[in-house]
Amino acid sequence: MTSLGSSLQWADNVRQRVRAAKRYLKADYKLHVLEESPCADHCIRFALSSDDVQYKTACDHEHTMQCDRCLDCANVAHDIIAGLDSGDISERYIFFAPVRTFVHILDKGNQDWFAVLSILEDLVQQLKRLSPLLKELFLRSDNAGCYHNAALLISAPTITRTGGLALKNYSFSEANSGKDVCDRKIAPLKAHIGRYLNEGHDVITARQLKEAIDSYGGIKGCRASVIELDTRKQTTNAPKLSGISQLNNFEYTEDGGMTVSKAFKVGEGRKISKQELAKVGQPQSETGVKVILPFCDPVNATGLLKKASTRPPGDQAQQTVVSPTNDEGIPWFTCPEQGCIKTFRTNQTLQRHLDFGRHEIKLHEESQYDQIRHKWAEHCSSLKPQNPSCALKASSSFGVTEENVLSMGWA
Repeated sequence: MTSLGSSLQWADNVRQRVRAAKRYLKADYKLHVLEESPCADHCIRFALSSDDVQYKTACDHEHTMQCDRCLDCANVAHDIIAGLDSGDISERYIFFAPVRTFVHILDKGNQDWFAVLSILEDLVQQLKRLSPLLKELFLRSDNAGCYHNAALLISAPTITRTGGLALKNYSFSEANSGKDVCDRKIAPLKAHIGRYLNEGHDVITARQLKEAIDSYGGIKGCRASVIELDTRKQTTNAPKLSGISQLNNFEYTEDGGMTVSKAFKVGEGRKISKQELAKVGQPQSETGVKVILPFCDPVNATGLLKKASTRPPGDQAQQTVVSPTNDEGIPWFTCPEQGCIKTFRTNQTLQRHLDFGRHEIKLHEESQYDQIRHKWAEHCSSLKPQNPSCALKASSSFGVTEENVLSMGWA
């Protein structure tokens, strides 16, 4: 901007505001977002609702507050545009459950919905073998084309029902999110295979890859098998479901239909009956997937979402409080979750912390909106029980003006 004629002071101010906005959106903004909030920028229901009544949930509160940091994120962009147009510029829930990872290896095959459905069919059989009492299944994946398509969504309930499980819900994560659990297993797998390679072994075929994964007792909680697809059994073509790219949550009903929505628990969703799904396309029957080499149980079959009971009671705090640092003063293992300030002595305790998800969140910087909320909370807590409650009134600097009003579904 300075090369185009703007003042150095103006450019430095804008640069600092852009960096502050980036830090805010990557860290503190996630801590402000609530299902219901008097601030339109922080209200999930308001942000994700649309004009369509099926994808809309009305807020039972008024949006009378505005966040100064959210406003500045928008204002700095407007200031940059205004600066370009001005004459100053010459040119313009926690639970205890076993964590298991299943790796299916193919020598050849396309990464399409039929391959995913074949893997799902074998996965259901393995889950029933390991957990006979399991009755329901919930699926979640990213938005890759092999997952987010009508053929898989229509056929998945039939495949899981054949294996003895009822598919209740299939949801899709947001872009660049939702794969951290898989990545935490892929990293030790790659390191394990790398050590196997360094010993002089070859890893070229699917069989050799399975041998590398299973070597020396395998990876804790990881199983690998080699399968082969039978594309001759593919009976379903490529059905089309209207607006599927905008839908991220699919809830299956007992009558064979489904309820689709753009966001979880935002609006009642659009109900699609079994007859309407039949018009879209017929579900795929059994895929005929063939297991070449079955799963082998690793030495440590599961990784538990549970703290070890061997620690003495007085030593339990060592897992969650800030651990000692090395000679250079740098913590050994820091939680990668945005806003979490916990650090750990060992990688094992860090992995347990990530599986539990009990993060200790702390804002990097408090906005005036946060300070108002804290003062209001202190004021309410100091009131006597017989005093009537008062409504929070926004200050004049944070009042909602016509030019700053957000429209429903702004997200």
